[in-house]
Amino acid sequence: MALSGEEIRRRLREFAAQWGGYRGSERAEAQTFLNGLLECYGTSRREAGVRYEEAQDGGFIDMVWPGVCIFEMKRPSEADRLEAHRAQALRYWQRSGSARQAAPPYVVLCAFHRFEIWQPGAVYTEPRTIFDLAELPENLDALAFLAGREPIFVADQSELTREAVVLAEEKWRRRRKARV
Repeated sequence: MALSGEEIRRRLREFAAQWGGYRGSERAEAQTFLNGLLECYGTSRREAGVRYEEAQDGGFIDMVWPGVCIFEMKRPSEADRLEAHRAQALRYWQRSGSARQAAPPYVVLCAFHRFEIWQPGAVYTEPRTIFDLAELPENLDALAFLAGREPIFVADQSELTREAVVLAEEKWRRRRKARV
């Protein structure tokens, strides 16, 4: 059952409060963090086929959801230095596709307290959006692909009409069906 936007927002508020003070390492908590984030959107990582620590050319992609996204995690102290890690995340994206399966459309570079969302096939030179963990509930639509919906990258989401959201979700469903 799909969660309402308000339920996702409520869960994201709790998630942001839970992780807001985290200062530890990437290795210690990245998978726990990502599992919790997926759960906020009503997605079970096992049912979705999400994989962690996927080996790739001398490194490991922290999270791969084939056909949807990859996540590259960094420790919280790197939140103000994500630009230094962009090349790595985008290199992982470039190498994540194959003749049998296209690279996922979204890349998320995350240092627990800051998110950068990329859509490399559409906009390769800059992130679609950047926001802090505390702003996650207000930016829930930017990660809508975690709920199987089309993401929406706009500064003021309050101007969107219900009809526009419905049309975007229909487009997303058609695109997902075409890939299967």
